[in-house]
Amino acid sequence: LLTEPTVNRAEIERLRLEQVALADQFSKRVAQALGDAGEILNLEQRKKLDDLLPPPGVPGPGHGWIR
Repeated sequence: LLTEPTVNRAEIERLRLEQVALADQFSKRVAQALGDAGEILNLEQRKKLDDLLPPPGVPGPGHGWIR
């Protein structure tokens, strides 16, 4: 969008909203998956899973996990 002859602010905003919607959809899916796993796994299994995740604040493949 920035390489076009004129800057189209409306198109930039449309792209921003699209990206925010995708991030929100992903976040909802991750939260659902964590909730599902929490209901399926027992406490010992959840603790083992927690041990496999990077510590809070340490960047991982994504943005890290919130415990």
